[in-house]
Amino acid sequence: MTHFKLRKSHIIIAIILLATAAGYYYVRSTPNYASAVSNDIRSVADFTIYMPTRLPEGFTLKKDSIAYRQNVLFVQMVKGDQTIFMSQQEKPNSMPPISSLKGFSELPVKIGYAVTGEQEGTSAVIINTDDSIITITGGETVSRAELGLVAKRLKAVR
Repeated sequence: MTHFKLRKSHIIIAIILLATAAGYYYVRSTPNYASAVSNDIRSVADFTIYMPTRLPEGFTLKKDSIAYRQNVLFVQMVKGDQTIFMSQQEKPNSMPPISSLKGFSELPVKIGYAVTGEQEGTSAVIINTDDSIITITGGETVSRAELGLVAKRLKAVR
Protein backbone atom coordinates (compact mmCIF):
# COMPACT_ATOMS: atom_id res chain seq x y z
CA MET A 1 0.00 0.00 0.00
CA THR A 2 2.83 2.46 0.77
CA HIS A 3 4.30 1.70 -2.64
CA PHE A 4 1.03 2.90 -4.27
CA LYS A 5 0.93 6.08 -2.13
CA LEU A 6 4.50 6.86 -3.09
CA ARG A 7 3.63 6.55 -6.76
CA LYS A 8 0.51 8.66 -6.34
CA SER A 9 2.52 11.45 -4.71
CA HIS A 10 5.09 11.28 -7.52
CA ILE A 11 2.33 11.66 -10.09
CA ILE A 12 0.90 14.67 -8.26
CA ILE A 13 4.34 16.30 -8.03
CA ALA A 14 4.94 15.63 -11.74
CA ILE A 15 1.59 17.24 -12.65
CA ILE A 16 2.40 20.31 -10.54
CA LEU A 17 5.84 20.63 -12.16
CA LEU A 18 4.38 20.29 -15.67
CA ALA A 19 1.69 22.89 -14.94
CA THR A 20 4.32 25.29 -13.58
CA ALA A 21 6.54 24.79 -16.61
CA ALA A 22 3.61 25.30 -19.00
CA GLY A 23 2.61 28.52 -17.21
CA TYR A 24 6.16 29.83 -17.33
CA TYR A 25 6.42 29.04 -21.05
CA TYR A 26 3.09 30.77 -21.77
CA VAL A 27 4.10 33.93 -19.90
CA ARG A 28 7.52 34.03 -21.58
CA SER A 29 6.13 33.39 -25.08
CA THR A 30 3.25 35.90 -24.86
CA PRO A 31 4.39 39.26 -26.27
CA ASN A 32 4.11 42.21 -23.92
CA TYR A 33 2.88 44.99 -26.19
CA ALA A 34 2.37 47.31 -23.23
CA SER A 35 6.13 47.51 -22.70
CA ALA A 36 6.57 48.78 -26.27
CA VAL A 37 5.24 52.18 -25.18
CA SER A 38 8.16 54.10 -23.67
CA ASN A 39 8.01 55.70 -20.24
CA ASP A 40 8.65 59.05 -21.95
CA ILE A 41 5.42 58.70 -23.94
CA ARG A 42 3.49 57.47 -20.90
CA SER A 43 4.63 60.47 -18.87
CA VAL A 44 3.50 63.11 -21.41
CA ALA A 45 0.22 61.58 -22.65
CA ASP A 46 -2.78 63.23 -21.01
CA PHE A 47 -4.99 60.19 -21.51
CA THR A 48 -5.06 56.49 -20.75
CA ILE A 49 -2.92 54.58 -23.23
CA TYR A 50 -4.33 51.31 -24.57
CA MET A 51 -2.44 48.52 -26.32
CA PRO A 52 -3.70 45.17 -27.59
CA THR A 53 -3.04 42.10 -25.47
CA ARG A 54 -2.85 40.00 -28.67
CA LEU A 55 -2.81 40.82 -32.36
CA PRO A 56 -4.79 39.19 -35.17
CA GLU A 57 -3.19 36.07 -36.67
CA GLY A 58 0.09 36.86 -38.43
CA PHE A 59 0.29 40.53 -37.43
CA THR A 60 3.25 41.91 -35.49
CA LEU A 61 3.68 45.19 -33.70
CA LYS A 62 5.95 47.55 -35.63
CA LYS A 63 7.78 48.89 -32.58
CA ASP A 64 9.59 51.68 -34.44
CA SER A 65 6.18 53.05 -35.50
CA ILE A 66 5.16 53.96 -31.95
CA ALA A 67 5.31 57.73 -31.82
CA TYR A 68 3.72 60.56 -29.88
CA ARG A 69 3.32 63.71 -31.97
CA GLN A 70 1.09 66.72 -31.35
CA ASN A 71 -0.73 64.95 -28.48
CA VAL A 72 -1.56 61.87 -30.59
CA LEU A 73 -0.13 58.39 -30.07
CA PHE A 74 0.47 56.45 -33.30
CA VAL A 75 0.95 52.66 -33.55
CA GLN A 76 1.23 50.30 -36.55
CA MET A 77 0.73 46.55 -36.77
CA VAL A 78 1.90 44.73 -39.91
CA LYS A 79 1.48 41.43 -41.73
CA GLY A 80 3.32 41.36 -45.04
CA ASP A 81 1.99 44.32 -47.03
CA GLN A 82 -1.03 44.74 -44.73
CA THR A 83 -0.96 47.47 -42.09
CA ILE A 84 -3.30 48.29 -39.23
CA PHE A 85 -3.00 51.88 -38.04
CA MET A 86 -4.08 52.91 -34.55
CA SER A 87 -4.16 56.42 -33.14
CA GLN A 88 -5.13 57.58 -29.67
CA GLN A 89 -5.73 61.08 -28.43
CA GLU A 90 -7.35 62.93 -25.59
CA LYS A 91 -11.11 63.21 -25.99
CA PRO A 92 -12.14 66.75 -27.01
CA ASN A 93 -14.37 68.70 -24.63
CA SER A 94 -17.24 68.59 -27.08
CA MET A 95 -17.71 66.21 -29.96
CA PRO A 96 -20.69 64.65 -31.71
CA PRO A 97 -21.59 61.15 -30.51
CA ILE A 98 -19.86 58.46 -32.56
CA SER A 99 -23.14 56.54 -32.58
CA SER A 100 -24.41 59.11 -35.10
CA LEU A 101 -21.87 58.14 -37.77
CA LYS A 102 -23.70 56.95 -40.88
CA GLY A 103 -22.82 53.45 -42.05
CA PHE A 104 -21.30 52.49 -38.70
CA SER A 105 -22.67 49.95 -36.23
CA GLU A 106 -21.94 49.25 -32.59
CA LEU A 107 -19.03 46.96 -31.71
CA PRO A 108 -18.98 45.59 -28.16
CA VAL A 109 -15.65 46.33 -26.43
CA LYS A 110 -14.65 46.42 -22.76
CA ILE A 111 -12.92 49.81 -22.69
CA GLY A 112 -15.71 52.10 -23.88
CA TYR A 113 -18.27 52.59 -26.65
CA ALA A 114 -17.14 51.53 -30.14
CA VAL A 115 -18.50 51.61 -33.67
CA THR A 116 -17.24 49.91 -36.79
CA GLY A 117 -17.87 50.70 -40.42
CA GLU A 118 -16.38 51.84 -43.67
CA GLN A 119 -15.51 55.30 -44.86
CA GLU A 120 -14.17 56.05 -48.35
CA GLY A 121 -13.33 52.37 -48.91
CA THR A 122 -11.40 51.98 -45.66
CA SER A 123 -12.64 49.91 -42.73
CA ALA A 124 -12.45 51.62 -39.36
CA VAL A 125 -13.20 51.16 -35.68
CA ILE A 126 -13.67 54.21 -33.48
CA ILE A 127 -13.69 53.85 -29.70
CA ASN A 128 -14.83 56.48 -27.24
CA THR A 129 -13.24 55.77 -23.83
CA ASP A 130 -13.57 57.77 -20.62
CA ASP A 131 -10.74 60.11 -21.58
CA SER A 132 -9.72 59.35 -25.17
CA ILE A 133 -10.70 58.61 -28.73
CA ILE A 134 -9.06 55.63 -30.42
CA THR A 135 -9.20 55.13 -34.19
CA ILE A 136 -8.16 51.83 -35.77
CA THR A 137 -8.00 51.62 -39.57
CA GLY A 138 -6.57 49.34 -42.23
CA GLY A 139 -6.08 49.35 -45.95
CA GLU A 140 -8.36 47.55 -48.39
CA THR A 141 -6.78 44.16 -47.62
CA VAL A 142 -7.29 44.39 -43.84
CA SER A 143 -10.67 43.00 -42.83
CA ARG A 144 -13.07 44.72 -40.48
CA ALA A 145 -12.94 41.54 -38.37
CA GLU A 146 -9.18 41.98 -37.87
CA LEU A 147 -9.69 45.59 -36.81
CA GLY A 148 -12.43 44.44 -34.43
CA LEU A 149 -10.06 41.91 -32.85
CA VAL A 150 -7.56 44.66 -32.10
CA ALA A 151 -10.32 46.79 -30.57
CA LYS A 152 -11.67 43.97 -28.43
CA ARG A 153 -8.19 43.11 -27.14
CA LEU A 154 -7.20 46.61 -26.02
CA LYS A 155 -6.13 47.00 -22.42
CA ALA A 156 -4.95 50.04 -20.46
CA VAL A 157 -1.19 50.20 -20.01
CA ARG A 158 -1.27 53.13 -17.59
